[in-house]
Amino acid sequence: MGHVSTSQPSSVLPSAAEVDVARALAARIAAGLDKGATMTLSVDGGEEVTSVPPVVARLVLDILGELARGHAVSISGIEAELSPEQAAALISIPRVAMIQLIGAGKIPFHQVGQEPRIKLEDALA
Repeated sequence: MGHVSTSQPSSVLPSAAEVDVARALAARIAAGLDKGATMTLSVDGGEEVTSVPPVVARLVLDILGELARGHAVSISGIEAELSPEQAAALISIPRVAMIQLIGAGKIPFHQVGQEPRIKLEDALA
């Protein structure tokens, strides 16, 4: 893949050759995982092989699937605790609606100073 700066998030658009590689690699990994195999990782020239956690394997397959379709890929993290604004944006509702759900006790939260904080899993539920 092309050079990607680690200083700030960026998108990676695959070349035609990279689309072909991603398609073949995704199919190979998915077939192995379907048979109960685990994903391992080694770096060229290194002798150490490391098992990849299932969550990482799923993310790798998601990334390869998007690249195989020729899509640009960008990765960003989501904090484990969200402000009402962040939670509302994540589930595509107005901030006011999120505040109403919190007030009605429909979404668990806790206070950090004056700010309610919502666990990511609670917002997604």
